[in-house]
Amino acid sequence: MFRRHASDTNWVKAEGLVVAVDRQDWGNAGGPNIEAGAILGWAVDVRPRDGEPFRAKVEPPMRNLGLTQVEKSDFKNPYPGQVVSVEYDPASHKVRFDTSDPELSVKTSRKARNEASHARFEEALNAPPSADDAAQPDAFADGTGASSNPKADLARTLIARARRKGDTAEVERLTAISAELEHGDTSGPTPE
Repeated sequence: MFRRHASDTNWVKAEGLVVAVDRQDWGNAGGPNIEAGAILGWAVDVRPRDGEPFRAKVEPPMRNLGLTQVEKSDFKNPYPGQVVSVEYDPASHKVRFDTSDPELSVKTSRKARNEASHARFEEALNAPPSADDAAQPDAFADGTGASSNPKADLARTLIARARRKGDTAEVERLTAISAELEHGDTSGPTPE
């Protein structure tokens, strides 16, 4: 008869594996790389500490602003395969995302990306010059930022990375691809 209020729910924390996303596409939003749409929900495998795992639909977290509800601004949409913190009601198996989880925070994610980017920059800045990179032909010598064979340029870049990591098998694989590409065969495999 009476609707149960959300604050009456006994929320219990658990781990959740995002299985799928229900997305509604509204088309192009003013640019070739700007997609408009909405996420309607996620299929999540909930793994309670006590009890059997179950699958549930989780809706986007909302914030009540009087008569309207809007999606929480710091919420970072999880992706399939990501493990995040959720809260569930053992009685109804209703599930919601634990918005205190740093994995679901735009600000925390941005801060981590910025710190990692800066650390990579500092590492590169403080490293000695690489003979491997210096030996690579200058694909951008014409000053345009592009060469006549972008696939070969990509292969050379990936070879340099593989050498820095000490991955000789990858260096050999990419060197073979690069040799094919530099001799005019651009129909060959694209380096991944």
